[in-house]
Amino acid sequence: MEFDERVERVLEQCGQVATLMECFAWLERCEECIERLEELCRAKHARETVLEQVRDAVERHGSAKVNIAFNGEFATNDALNPAEKYTERESSYPHYTAVLNLAGIEFPMNLKDIQKFEQLNAVSINVYSNENKQILPVRLTSDKKEKHINILYLQDPRNDSVGHIAWIKNLSRLVSSQLSRQKNKKFFCDRTSEKLELHAMDCRKINDCAIRLPSEDDKWLKFGNHCNKERIPFVVYADLECVLCKTEPNREDASSYTYQQHEVCSIDYYVRCSTKDKNENHFQKNFLRLRSIDSFKFLSASLDKLASYLDKDKLKIVRSEFSTLSDEEFELLTRKDVFPYEYVDCVEKLQDTRLPPRELFFSSLTGDTVSESDYAHAVNVWQRFSIRTLGEYSDVYLKTDVLLLADIFENFRNSCVASYGLDPAHYYTLPGFTWDAMLKHTRIRFELLTDIDMVMFIERGIRGGLSQCSNKYAQANNKYMRSYDSSKPSTYLMYYDVNNLYGIKDVANFDLSAIALDSPIGYILEVDLEYPRHLHDVHADLPFCPTRDKPPGKREDKLLATVYNKQRYVIHYRFTCICILDISKVCLYEFHYEYMSPLYHDKCNIMYTDTDSLVYRVECEDIYETMKRNIARFDTGDYPTDNVYGMLLANKKVPGLMKDENNGMIMTEFVGLRAKMYAVRVDSKKDTKKAKGVKNNDVARTITFDDYMQCLNEEIEMTRRQSCIRSKLHEVYTISESKIALNPYDDKRYIVPDSTETLPWGHWRIPL
Repeated sequence: MEFDERVERVLEQCGQVATLMECFAWLERCEECIERLEELCRAKHARETVLEQVRDAVERHGSAKVNIAFNGEFATNDALNPAEKYTERESSYPHYTAVLNLAGIEFPMNLKDIQKFEQLNAVSINVYSNENKQILPVRLTSDKKEKHINILYLQDPRNDSVGHIAWIKNLSRLVSSQLSRQKNKKFFCDRTSEKLELHAMDCRKINDCAIRLPSEDDKWLKFGNHCNKERIPFVVYADLECVLCKTEPNREDASSYTYQQHEVCSIDYYVRCSTKDKNENHFQKNFLRLRSIDSFKFLSASLDKLASYLDKDKLKIVRSEFSTLSDEEFELLTRKDVFPYEYVDCVEKLQDTRLPPRELFFSSLTGDTVSESDYAHAVNVWQRFSIRTLGEYSDVYLKTDVLLLADIFENFRNSCVASYGLDPAHYYTLPGFTWDAMLKHTRIRFELLTDIDMVMFIERGIRGGLSQCSNKYAQANNKYMRSYDSSKPSTYLMYYDVNNLYGIKDVANFDLSAIALDSPIGYILEVDLEYPRHLHDVHADLPFCPTRDKPPGKREDKLLATVYNKQRYVIHYRFTCICILDISKVCLYEFHYEYMSPLYHDKCNIMYTDTDSLVYRVECEDIYETMKRNIARFDTGDYPTDNVYGMLLANKKVPGLMKDENNGMIMTEFVGLRAKMYAVRVDSKKDTKKAKGVKNNDVARTITFDDYMQCLNEEIEMTRRQSCIRSKLHEVYTISESKIALNPYDDKRYIVPDSTETLPWGHWRIPL
């Protein structure tokens, strides 16, 4: 009874609140008896009653309405300068203008202004709110400071633009009841708790949203989509053609501008039904569901190439629609035709009575017109089918495309059903289908992780495949070259690639479930690594343990192979499939450090590496003789039978072996600018040129080997303009964009001045 009276007094005192400071003091007194208060007034919704009275009390006093939309300066002042006694008195606290820097901050303050407030006052702030009786985070700081404050935002239910801020003195006490009935103190991942510092460190980098983990009852993953064994009742194959209407570019010198808008002019579709139900009308048509899928997500090749893989007797759909054609005429429709898309910039041109000349089949996407053989095929189709207008030719072109696609995908479906017992039409992509096919075929049960810390631990170990340019230029000189200079050292450039790099690790047997908890074979380890100075030069071309970090002075994370010491590095035992790209690096490291380095010592340098390949410069008399002596390490199955080296043709396609990408042709020159940007010159072969971000046909057509050399020697960037198709709000456009094609500035490694040599970051020879 005495406690009940105390609660009643607290409620009565609510009406006496005059200022925000008194309001905070009153809320603090309420904490001690809030649970009993809820029991006393449960039917009256005590929390809503309290908030209502607080709001009314504040609104009755003009002095309390200052910065009512966000009174964070009072709450932060209270938190940073807590009073030891008389907490309800405003005089117990210094004035907020004396202790807080509010320069440039406008009131009422918005949530997005808190970051500026944090920077001005060297504090960090988390904001929580009360939504449906649940305390939820509204804003979490990205940089926890030594002085950290949790505050509660109380929204006025009658006015969305008005609210109140209060200091959360004890977060555990505030939210404990909504988590469990246990009274013990709780610690939360609000990215601030010192007891969860390691968890928060990972959470801050990885998690931008809530993660929902399976329960102990649902943690086993196995095949369960048994309904996908049945064929989809019907599939609609559809395509459309567009008129490419010219648009006025915003600025010709702009880095990107639109010059064509795609306006649909015709649509064609073919319905393939897999059932013959005489009682089809019994279906409830309002439960019909349609899904749009992209055939390219399953068969990532051109329609022309896919059609060439099918025997003519398997093109049953095309044959059924053109049953009256002769074999010769039918043959004309079994390949993809060509169409003058950019010539047809208005509907009126579809009335043309002649096929446009070959030069009008030009495409800005490829920078070229169609081949003479393709144009001759188009002329043949026009004549044999007595086509009268370009619009009729477009209809034949579109209909042939749709029917070829239907035949190709139906054959693909039949093959998948026969091999795996699943219809791929149930899925959106080929990876989704193959995942289910694996689960069904192997009957395996995967144990999913139920611990968020384990999930983040493994995510920290996912780093991807390493790509870097270790040395920027080299020229070969050996007896197999026409320009051989015997007065200079004999050197070779070799481009090695690992056969089926991922597959060799995929087929390795390792039963994780059979490993005891106290087994000496570790699953995944978190280690601190020290890179001794005496290994810096030895490992300069290919350091161990790459990390995803920011290069010095940069903002973007990249996968770097450095010789820095490393802390909390997640690494795994060789056979533990934390990430197949990580495991696959073992092949490259083993080949380089256990074979090439002991064999050639300092006469061997890595020029370039990209996930599963290595470009070497080797100083020796005859590298092919060395390969013959160690033939068990190499795939030479694609060498010419009568090769000049007397190389035995062996080990073709054997997984895990090194393959000479040039198959015995002599690589004469290499220039590398940075990762994914290099050129290779080979005798009797076209130059190989790579430039990430630039379309392959534009690289082949507009960039030369000499451009790479000029970019390297003069340290200049080169740009190229390319055309691409883009979609915006379901409107399709052709755009022209300017791209940096060649860039000599490589921040993944330190470039030695006046040299083509580079060093890994952290190397002792890099000046501080």
